[in-house]
Amino acid sequence: MDVTSPSLVPNALVNASYGNVYGVPWIIGAKKGFPNFNEFSMESIVWIERKLEITRPSIDAPLSDYHTNQMYFLAISNVLGVECWNSYNSNYTSSSQIKL
Repeated sequence: MDVTSPSLVPNALVNASYGNVYGVPWIIGAKKGFPNFNEFSMESIVWIERKLEITRPSIDAPLSDYHTNQMYFLAISNVLGVECWNSYNSNYTSSSQIKL
């Protein structure tokens, strides 16, 4: 089947070098004795903090002489998690590779 045909897959993004539709990799199958890939999770975290500083020139200064400063902190982060495990009694001695 020709997945690059516009009549079969309208508006599909086809990667010609790998043959993946929409860039989604293929899972061919599972074989007994290999480690399992169970879960992938991703979370974006946004954190905002405001710090306020109040200063006075002396201990007995009136309120009109107080000064204030404020500072904002902004942090944006992405957290990724992958769960893989070997459910067999024997160790998996071959090398394995995970690509994101």
